[in-house]
Amino acid sequence: MRKKLLSAIVLASLVSVGYCAEKGLDEPWQSELILPVIAKDRQPAVDGVIEEREWSDAAVVIGAFKDERNLDGNEYAAYIEATEDTLFIGLRTMTEDNAELRAGVKPEAGADQIRAYYDDSIEVWIAPDKDGGSGRSYQILLNSLGARYDVLYDPENATGKKKDESVSLDTRYAGKAEAGCWQAEIAIPLSEVQVAIDKPFGFRLVRTRHNPTKPVDWTPITGGPFTDVKTMGIVRLARIAPVIRQVSLRGKDGGGGDVQFELKNIGATPIDAAVQAYSLAGEGNQEKNVKTQCALAPGETKRIVVDDSKVFGVFKNFIRVTSPDGKDTYFARKFNWPCVRKDPLEQTGRPAAFPLKFAYYPSYDKLRAKIDLRRMAGREKATGVWLKVKDKATGKTLFESGMPALKDSVAEACFDIPRLPQGRYLLEASVEGVSDNVAEREFVRNIYEWEGNTLGVSEEVIPPYTPLVLKDRSVSAVLRTYSLDALGLPEQVISEGKPLLAAPVSLGIVVDGQARKIEVTKPIQFTTVRPNEIRYVSGWKAGPLSGAISGFFDYDGMLKLELAFAMEGGATLDKMDLLIPMAPGMAELMHAVSDRSRYSYIGKTPAGAGTVWKSASLPRNDMPDSDYVVPNLPGTFVPYVWLGNERQGLSWFADNDKDWLFDDSKSTHTVIRDVTATTLKVGSSTRAFLFVERVSRQ
Repeated sequence: MRKKLLSAIVLASLVSVGYCAEKGLDEPWQSELILPVIAKDRQPAVDGVIEEREWSDAAVVIGAFKDERNLDGNEYAAYIEATEDTLFIGLRTMTEDNAELRAGVKPEAGADQIRAYYDDSIEVWIAPDKDGGSGRSYQILLNSLGARYDVLYDPENATGKKKDESVSLDTRYAGKAEAGCWQAEIAIPLSEVQVAIDKPFGFRLVRTRHNPTKPVDWTPITGGPFTDVKTMGIVRLARIAPVIRQVSLRGKDGGGGDVQFELKNIGATPIDAAVQAYSLAGEGNQEKNVKTQCALAPGETKRIVVDDSKVFGVFKNFIRVTSPDGKDTYFARKFNWPCVRKDPLEQTGRPAAFPLKFAYYPSYDKLRAKIDLRRMAGREKATGVWLKVKDKATGKTLFESGMPALKDSVAEACFDIPRLPQGRYLLEASVEGVSDNVAEREFVRNIYEWEGNTLGVSEEVIPPYTPLVLKDRSVSAVLRTYSLDALGLPEQVISEGKPLLAAPVSLGIVVDGQARKIEVTKPIQFTTVRPNEIRYVSGWKAGPLSGAISGFFDYDGMLKLELAFAMEGGATLDKMDLLIPMAPGMAELMHAVSDRSRYSYIGKTPAGAGTVWKSASLPRNDMPDSDYVVPNLPGTFVPYVWLGNERQGLSWFADNDKDWLFDDSKSTHTVIRDVTATTLKVGSSTRAFLFVERVSRQ
C-alpha cells in the first residue's frame, strides 16, 4: 500500500534578475538527473499502459529537444526510475497531426532488426563510463511493435571491433499505439549495460518521427553523432535524492504557459534541496525567477509554480535543483519552447473523417489530391468521392469534380483548376453514401512579384564551363570530347586526354531468338548547334525492329539519349542492351544508387572475370510510408551507375524505367569484366515481348 503523500505549493517569486544573469546560463545545458533507487515492490508493470499511480515515484521530463536549445513543441513525457537492478522507462509521445505511427517491421525472436530505424522509433542510449573517457555506449532501438536493434559502440576496443551488433540485451518492452499516441514501457537490466549506483552514466532517450525524419531527445541535440558520450545527458542512481517531476509547460486544452514541477521525497530520510528556476514568456513580458530552499520530510511533495501567466509566445525556461551545497545536481534542464495559440479554424472546424492529402501547384494551376478511407467506419458503403475548392472568405465554390473510382478504399488524382487570386482557400472532400463524411484542408495562394519572370533563364555558358564545339562528329565540352558514330552513340570519350572506352558504345538486340545486326537507315543529323546545346537525330533498323535516336548535349558535358523503336506485329523482342565497355584502368571504382540511404553500392568495382555485379544484388527499400505503401524501385532497375577511377569516370542515369520491358527477377544492369574491358550492360528489355501489333516505345 502506498503512503499518502504530503504536498505543498511554492509560488514563483518575481525578482528583477535577468535571463542568463548567472554565469554560464547563456550556454546550453546538458540535461542532468539523479534517481533515488526505489523498492522492487514499487516498480511499474511493463504492460504498455503508463498509469500515473504506477509511475508516481518516477522522475518526469516533459518536452524534447530538436536541437541544442529548442523543444519541438510536440507531446513528449518521459518517466524514468530504477530499482537496485533495473532501469525503467515510460515514454508517451504523439505523432504530428495525430498521424498514424509508421510501423512496418515486425519483431523476430532473436533477430537484430536495424530496419526498425525507418519506423517511428525510440532509442535508449546508455554510456556506463560517462566520466571515464572510454566512449563506450549501448544503443537499444525499438519500434512500436517491439522490433529491436541492440548494438555496443566501443571506440577504444583493442581488437578493433568498434561496433558490436552481436550484443543482445534482456530488455523488456510493451507498448500501445492508438490515434497517434504511443505509450512505451521499457525495462533494462542495469548489469547488462554496466550501470552501478552512484556512478554517473550518459543517457539519451530519443524519439524519432518519420516523414520526414525528426529525432528529438530529453537532452540538447548538438548536431554531432549520438555516439558522442560527451553530449549525452547525465543520470546517476543514488540511495537518497528527491524525485523531480515536471508537471506541465502549458495549460490544459492548449492553453497558455503554465510551467510547474514537483519535488518529492519517496525515502525515509529528510532531504534539503536548493531550487532555481526561470521563465520569460517572450520579449516584453515580465521575467519570473524562483530561488528557494526546500526542506522535504519523508513522503512530502512540494510543487513549484514557475510561470502560470497563461500567455502565449516563445518561452525561455530553466530548472535546476541541487543539494544545498551545490555538489549534487538532482535535476537540470534549460530550454526554449513554443507556446502557440491554437488556430481558431482548428478549434471550431469539423474534425476530418479521413486523411486528405493534397498538393497545390500555382504555376501550373493544378491540384493533386489523395483520400484514404481504409480506416473509416462504413467505408464499404462509399459510392464515390466529390472534391471542391472554395473561397474561404465567401464560401463560393470555385472548382468541383468527382474523384476517380476508389481502389482498395483509396483514390488519387490531379486536376486542372482555375487560376486562383491571392487569398485563403478550402479544399473539401466528401464521401457519398457515408455519414460523417467530410475532410477539409486550408491552403493559401500567395502571388509573389518574381512569379513568371525570366531571371536566371539564359543560354549563356557560365565559367568554368566552356562552350560546346562541334567538329565533324565530335562534340567537345569542358574537360572532355565525345566522338560519335553514324548512329550518334559514343565511339570514344576522351577525358583530360585519356580515352575512357575500350570499344564503341553499342546496342545488342535479339529478335525472334536471333542476334540482329544494326543497319543505319538515317545517319546522324545535327539539328541544333549552339554554345549551350547540341541536338541530333538518327535512324536504324535491326531485322523487323526499327528505331530512332535523339541526342542532346548540355554544356556541362551531359549526353542525353532517347531511343524510340517500333516493330511489326508477330515478332518478339527478346533483348535490347546498351553496352558501355570501359578501358582498363578506367573502371576500378563503382557507385550504384539504390532507393534508400546506406543501401547504395560505393567502393571498388568487384574483381573477377565474367559478370561481377548485378543490379538484383542491390538492396531495396522495404519500409512502408505513412500510407503503408512501400515506395521502392521497381524490379531490379537502378537509376544511376558510375564506373571510373579517382580522376575520370562515366555515369549512366535515367529518371525512371518508363517503357522498359523487363522481368523483375533479371538484372537490368550488370558489370562484366575481362582482360580487355569492364562493360556496363544496361538491359531495357530483359524479357521476351511479343508485338501483336505495331508498337512504338520510347
